[in-house]
Amino acid sequence: MSAKWVRSKAWDDRVFPRWAWPIKCVVRAFSTITLAVVILSAIALYGIAASVPIGLLAKIPTYVLYGVALGSLAASMLILGCGSAWLGLRRRSRVAQFSVTVPLGVVLLAASWFLWTSAIWPMLRWDPGTGSGFMMFSDFVERNKSITLRRLPYVEMSELEFYSWWPMRLLLLAFVANMVVATVRRIEFKFVNLGVLMVHTGIVLIALGSVYYSALKREGDMILDSGPAPVRGGITPGSWRSGFYDGQAVAVCVRPAGGLRWLTIPTRGVPRYNDYDLLAHDELSAWGVFGPPDPQGEAPSRTLAMPVRTPPAESAFADVRMRIVGYASYGEDAVDFSVISRDSSDTRTESAATVSMHVVEVGRMDRETGFQLTKRHFLTPDVAKYRGFSLADGTQVDLVPRTTAESRDELAATVPDGALASLIIEIPNSNDLRGPMRASLVGEAGGQSWFVKDPLPIGETGWIVQLEDFQPKNEMRLITPGYEDAESAVAIVRVVPPEGAPFRRYVYARFPEIAQDILDDIDPATGRPMRRDPHPGIRLGLIDSSGDRVHLCIDEQGHVKPIIRRRGGEVRVGPWMETAGVITGLKDSTALRLAGFRAEAELAIRPRSVPEHKRERELVGNHGSAWIGVEVTSTRFDGFRRVVWLPFNKYIASGLTTDRYARVLLPDGRNIELAFGRVFHMFHDFMIRLEDFHVEEYAHRGAPRDYQSTLSVAPHWQRSLRSESGLPIESFRPFTHVAKLNAPLRAPYNVYDTSRGVLASFFGRLVSGLDPHQFKFSQAGWDSTTWERTRAMVDRGELDRPSVLFTILQVGNNPGIHIIAFGGILMAVGIPWAFYLKPWLIRRASARIRAKLAEASATGRDGRPRAEQSSRATAEVTAS
Repeated sequence: MSAKWVRSKAWDDRVFPRWAWPIKCVVRAFSTITLAVVILSAIALYGIAASVPIGLLAKIPTYVLYGVALGSLAASMLILGCGSAWLGLRRRSRVAQFSVTVPLGVVLLAASWFLWTSAIWPMLRWDPGTGSGFMMFSDFVERNKSITLRRLPYVEMSELEFYSWWPMRLLLLAFVANMVVATVRRIEFKFVNLGVLMVHTGIVLIALGSVYYSALKREGDMILDSGPAPVRGGITPGSWRSGFYDGQAVAVCVRPAGGLRWLTIPTRGVPRYNDYDLLAHDELSAWGVFGPPDPQGEAPSRTLAMPVRTPPAESAFADVRMRIVGYASYGEDAVDFSVISRDSSDTRTESAATVSMHVVEVGRMDRETGFQLTKRHFLTPDVAKYRGFSLADGTQVDLVPRTTAESRDELAATVPDGALASLIIEIPNSNDLRGPMRASLVGEAGGQSWFVKDPLPIGETGWIVQLEDFQPKNEMRLITPGYEDAESAVAIVRVVPPEGAPFRRYVYARFPEIAQDILDDIDPATGRPMRRDPHPGIRLGLIDSSGDRVHLCIDEQGHVKPIIRRRGGEVRVGPWMETAGVITGLKDSTALRLAGFRAEAELAIRPRSVPEHKRERELVGNHGSAWIGVEVTSTRFDGFRRVVWLPFNKYIASGLTTDRYARVLLPDGRNIELAFGRVFHMFHDFMIRLEDFHVEEYAHRGAPRDYQSTLSVAPHWQRSLRSESGLPIESFRPFTHVAKLNAPLRAPYNVYDTSRGVLASFFGRLVSGLDPHQFKFSQAGWDSTTWERTRAMVDRGELDRPSVLFTILQVGNNPGIHIIAFGGILMAVGIPWAFYLKPWLIRRASARIRAKLAEASATGRDGRPRAEQSSRATAEVTAS
């Protein structure tokens, strides 16, 4: 116990009255090293909770019991065996007792271990596959074997959010207070204690720097576009950008329908890793009217009711209130509809975009109980992507809209046995070919495939067709508006007309209306073959019998005529059916039931959870494929309630990506749009622009060695201070620098300016390190598709330089990082001082005092008794 601590306690007893004992206890507690150890242990446990799966932590009680059981077995065998031997040899010498009991103890320990591993442990060892053995909280352990505390439901934090959470800040601030109080009240401020003081100061600076860093840390990314590419390739400067998208914070965005700017409402506490109420819907949802797609599916029972901040009073939707009532951590598109009823309570207008909706249920027919439902599908013939679905056995079920007797006859046309693809060929207004003809060009027979690639003259018309390729599923992605990402069998047919140049026609079995002619001529603007609408002189259709197909031909009243075609050509046509009609005769006793029809409905896309084994890890925990369900109400209209699901937009309102949003029609006719995106942070006083882009490649042109963006940084003219004349005052001089993979750009303080003096540069770097508005820009991504395409054009001599449309920069600040570094330096210097230099200083002072003591004892030159001199020297040594 130091003398200063004794004086501090005496000061406490003298200053604090009896009634102030709680304050005195707190001061005493913050003066102890014990509290520092407790707080540091709490910080360590906090870190363990952030990184160690809770399933592993939940195993601790079980392994403690394992250890107790093993220890009890060994102790009981030692006590019984060695105790009995000791008592039996109690009349012998200690040497004899030791010689017998120690080897016996080793043998008994080995025996206990053998008994444990061969008999007891096999019974206790937990096997999650079979459920045998003993494990406390086994379900919890297995369910959370790779889940950390921050990923649990209703916790839901990223690593940065968890370490920036208020408990960690409170622990760090408490530790700082403890260190400051203990240092002031226990350690003498003397030169010899400089090392200890430096260590304590370094620890305090590291803790304070960490609190400052976590409170002001910002990280995210931004996308910089380039300007219009020159005729001969290369890049021109893009647009000035004055902000970035936050990597952690998300927002609900609102705007009037067709508006140009989003009102961003930051929303805290949105989940990240778990699903919440995926079936959330309003009373108009088809899922609510007819039931969810998977009746046997277990939707998460967790509920969510997270209020969204009220829009500003001056906005056009100040009366709108929103809550987040559902969350899909990793979802894919699923179809839902808002069912429209044209009664007096319907708030929708005639301008609302409507489609027809069909509900088709999949199940099995049972003689006793009737139709047994297993799956429900919501379809619309008005959107190609949502016309059909596949059964478990691969059978494709399709709605066929706007059918005529002729089109139904083509769907039900008979083809030779084994035919897999047949062309329907018709020459309108031809005297030589009356009506369509069929030609089966792909098939199988006797286990062998056949493919007719010979040119096929069409009678005496002068037309010649030749099948070049048949694809059961289109290999080239469809980008035709309204048909994006739809799938269909396609035949690529070479057509030679009687007059004019030959062309290729892409004929789609499911979507004959989007057939295109591809010419041999190259479009000079794009470098691709020219396209046009189908030549009117010839009509081609495709009968796809490469798999089992169920065509549901529909009329305007919702009646359905099924046409079932088996692989290889067999076809069966059913009668017209109304709602509740059941279609049988499919594989494995599968049946289809027509469960519902609405002539008018609004398409509403909502999420379906993706199984964990199909998820991409880089999209987990950052909302990359997440959806939120938002409940919309209004203070002006009682009873109004809508629930819409919003997919995540990574770069909302960037102008370089397509925003995905949902519309809500309010009872008074106002139409608003809602979106889910990230919070956008504006830079304090500067903006940035892409000037040029370059990729350094290896000689063999594999993965790029480095990609570099030339960036310009300039003061923002709207946020700069202005002079008396109103002109902006630039806070720094604009500059340009190259950002590389391992050499980021730092702005707005120009650390690359060599015109400053050494001191100015040093203090400038120091101050900028404390400034939360100083950012680092690192290369995070680039437009590799455009680069590869234009580089190929450079190789062909069509361009001089390749180009990109955009580059992506990682943006982040490091406020207070210099404080933490300085604290680390103080600790690095103080530790050797405290452990090596301080003892040497004390030994040197002690030796000097002993020398003086010896000299005084020999000479007695001060005239006082030697005993008094010795006592005084001893007191000096003790005080030091």
